[in-house]
Amino acid sequence: MSHQDYFANKEPRELAAELEQLVSASHSMHTTWNRNLHFYYSTLSSGDSESALEFVGSQQEVVKVKVPQARSLIRQMVSLVTKQRSAFTPIAMSTEGNVLSDTKLIKALLDQVVREQSVDDKGERAAEHAAVLGVGWLKCVWNPYKGQPRGADEDGGVYYTGDVDIACVDAYDVIYDYSVSDLDCLDWIIIRTTQNKFDLAAKAKDPDLKKKILALSQPTTTAGSGLNESGMLKNSVSVYEFYHKATPAVPNGRISHFCSADVVLHDELENPYDCLPIIPIRPEALFKTGFGYPIISSLIPMQEMFDSTISTIATNQAAFGIQSVLVPKGSDISVSDLSSGMRVIEYQIMTADGGGEPKALQLTSTPAEVFNFADMLHANMQEISNINSALRGSPPPGVTSGVALTTLTTNALEFTQSFTKAYVVGLEKLMTLAILCYKKFARIERVVEMTGRNKQTMAKTFVGDDLASISRIAVTVSNPLAATAAGRQQIAGDLLKAGLIRNTAQYFEAIETGNIEILFDKELAEQMLIENENDDLRSHKSCIVASLDDHPSHISSHAALLNDPSIRRSGTMVETILSHILEHQRQMTEVDPGLWSMVRSGKPPGAGGGAPPGAQQQ
Repeated sequence: MSHQDYFANKEPRELAAELEQLVSASHSMHTTWNRNLHFYYSTLSSGDSESALEFVGSQQEVVKVKVPQARSLIRQMVSLVTKQRSAFTPIAMSTEGNVLSDTKLIKALLDQVVREQSVDDKGERAAEHAAVLGVGWLKCVWNPYKGQPRGADEDGGVYYTGDVDIACVDAYDVIYDYSVSDLDCLDWIIIRTTQNKFDLAAKAKDPDLKKKILALSQPTTTAGSGLNESGMLKNSVSVYEFYHKATPAVPNGRISHFCSADVVLHDELENPYDCLPIIPIRPEALFKTGFGYPIISSLIPMQEMFDSTISTIATNQAAFGIQSVLVPKGSDISVSDLSSGMRVIEYQIMTADGGGEPKALQLTSTPAEVFNFADMLHANMQEISNINSALRGSPPPGVTSGVALTTLTTNALEFTQSFTKAYVVGLEKLMTLAILCYKKFARIERVVEMTGRNKQTMAKTFVGDDLASISRIAVTVSNPLAATAAGRQQIAGDLLKAGLIRNTAQYFEAIETGNIEILFDKELAEQMLIENENDDLRSHKSCIVASLDDHPSHISSHAALLNDPSIRRSGTMVETILSHILEHQRQMTEVDPGLWSMVRSGKPPGAGGGAPPGAQQQ
């Protein structure tokens, strides 16, 4: 056998036929997923359209109540993970181009992608899938039919600029080799989507293919949803997207889109993405498998018992909540003498105590142990999920101080770190893939809006080649405490006491957004300049010294280069560095102290700004 016998190297129709078999094969996790979804959406599965309660038993005497406590805890956890503000930072390779300018362009492009593609909403849905099904998926591909129309092609159809297409994909619709535990090592993947067959037919160039597409029937069901799909229009069909990475057996990779073995929409003997264009979010891997452990699975046993306990209490209250009155026969008390809201039960007694007066029959009393058991289950669900009452707006009794509340909040946030890490890494890979798509496919000039600090915007045009200096995207997540109102208030208060907040606008921005970068953006810009100059000095390049530089910081950082033995052995490099340091020293003594003070502190001379060491007073 040769590598040509490998299924990914077969002819398009043979490949589609083999992939159809992979798609139709089920796996054991489907049962677990179906169960998890049943409990997650338990309040939607009532058989009565007029009531959220269910009545079961031979005479429907038992009331079933579903209190979705587990769903509430999962939603709180997902909110904690996804509402932390993420900042996307382009990481540039060392090139001769203007890296700083490229970085600003790509930051603006990333902001535009996040806004137009609703990345925050789709990321939250993927995180929710991960909590309920064990893994969530985010797909990013290039869609040539998106963007602005650019004209007509040779067949009379409209062609567009194209744009990235980001989507959250259901775990049921992702097929891969489930024996591969490290999802980064997957060679191939199949993604099932539902598309309009009339749109597919309009894109097809072959008349026979158009007929085959229009003859397709709608999908029989959407696995796992459990929801009524009778309203699905008959123009929807399942499309399977197959992607294979470049491997020794498939040197260029492969892409194939098909509906069935007879309907192959697209086949390409090259994968231009150089990877699988779908990103997993898997907080906790199951050993020796490609599945993830669903967080909700730890809560379902207690959720089931909690529902049963509440149902017991509700059944008792529903059956005996209306007051019943015992009336001895022969007591000469008629029903009309009693309130109409009571039930009258007549009984025969041998001896009527108290002259035969009516007595109340109390049957609504439920043992205290039942309520205590419900409370215990509720507390255990919170403990296992680590979503404590403080995070839910109900601090424990006796906890009133801000420090104690912050500690409880921080403990919960630390518990979600593995979840947060998976989410952040997923976003990094997603946005890196989005930039890769623009680099590969954006051949027509397009416009991106760049916004400055003063909210003014300007339009900048670019093509894919303008992004060549960027190798990947990093995500910087804000302080977890900044995800809560109490945490932001504490951070703002601490910064105010330390004198780091200089005006009212900065204080309220820290409270409302948790964004404290504005407080030290000048220092960061200066530090970046110093690091860039150090790189240039290592390369024997001269650097320009400005009179208003932070000369002490520059001198200290540049002098540290001389501690490198390899630099010491290079006489010309030592001479370049020392010459640059001496130029800083010269300009530091000549700069106007008042001007230097205002630049450094933002205050008029004499108001705490100070002058550079060695500056001549005027």
